[in-house]
Amino acid sequence: MEKNKSNSNKIMIVILSVLSLLVVSYVIQAAYFRRTGAILTQSAAYVTESDSTPVSGIAIRDEAKVANSVNTAILIRKADGIYQPAVDDGENVAKGDYIAYKFATQEQGQAYRQSVEIDAKIRYLSLFQKMGNTKNSDISALNSDITLSINKYLYAIEKNDFTNCEELLTNINYSLISRQTATGENSDFSKEITAYTDQLKVLSNQIGEKTGISAPFAGYFVSTVDGFEQCYDYKKLRTDGITVKQIEKLLNKKPSETNNAFGKIVGQHIWYFAFNIPVSQASNISSGSTLYVSFPEKGIENLEMTVSGMNKTGDTLAVVLKCKSIDKDILKLRKENAVISLGNYSGFKISNEAITDDGNGTIGVYVYSGQIAVFKPIDVVYRTDSYVLANPAIDEEDKNADQNKVLKQYDRIILKGRNLYDGKVLG
Repeated sequence: MEKNKSNSNKIMIVILSVLSLLVVSYVIQAAYFRRTGAILTQSAAYVTESDSTPVSGIAIRDEAKVANSVNTAILIRKADGIYQPAVDDGENVAKGDYIAYKFATQEQGQAYRQSVEIDAKIRYLSLFQKMGNTKNSDISALNSDITLSINKYLYAIEKNDFTNCEELLTNINYSLISRQTATGENSDFSKEITAYTDQLKVLSNQIGEKTGISAPFAGYFVSTVDGFEQCYDYKKLRTDGITVKQIEKLLNKKPSETNNAFGKIVGQHIWYFAFNIPVSQASNISSGSTLYVSFPEKGIENLEMTVSGMNKTGDTLAVVLKCKSIDKDILKLRKENAVISLGNYSGFKISNEAITDDGNGTIGVYVYSGQIAVFKPIDVVYRTDSYVLANPAIDEEDKNADQNKVLKQYDRIILKGRNLYDGKVLG
């Protein structure tokens, strides 16, 4: 025991000694740089970066109830039966189309739901059966689909949102079978198809009679209701806009009761996303401009949106974005954390320490070239607290220009140096 303790102490002494040497070395090196003006450089690297900012906002759609209490966008489950959706989420329906069925008992409704799921499995297994052994699919894309589907499922479980778990599991299964088929692992699904078909016959007998529920008007069907369908008037948003305080109130608002609702119809494909942003971060936001918005937590990337309205209060700007893209996932967006991409910028990534001027007001950097300091002018296109993105101020194709003054890839940009000037000999 004492021997082990002694060995541990020796190891600790060695570690502390090495750390002490590293610290002393760093101090000596730093002092040397300060005293001698030794040259520190960085390699010029050309990059493209996105100017983006995170925001919290709310989706506003055409979901309000119409005047007649029977024909509502919020479809109410009545006490006289069990209701099951008859169409998929995001499906565009016409007025009068069946969007749900009413059953007399819970067992009938459950049997119908199972029959829909099994029918879908039969359809996509039949599709794979026709495809046969094919290896032409993009395996990396299929792997990405599988990863995305699993991440969505895990996120839903983490948030205790079990609304779409069955659908998410189906998507995972679909992606796995797609990969199996693409790699030739399995192409004969006849046994599975036969078994599912037998199950479907049994369920059909259990379902019995059902009553169809028609869509009150044309639109997109969504099988879930979140309680924010009437949080803000869709028509008012389009005509009067929204204020900073109104957005704050919406983000703090609690959902309305939704126990009796089993779905809704979204009347318009155009929807809006409203958020507040500090004015200092909104220099690239202007009315009518196009932005790209991602919702990372929902796996939605780079939706193209247009700035349809802005309303300033003090140092905060209320922004309304209009979007024409729509699918089943987009239709379920509500209070969301989003990333707003304000633009992409390309240039040489240069530390702010290197930015200087030539004494005549021209901005640029000094480059270490053959032990000579060469001043190369730049045009800054994007600036942060620690670095800039910049392009050469001299056109590389200009035959009359001094090409030695053009900043190029892998140039050694000087970060530290004393009394630099163009043409100075560096020791």
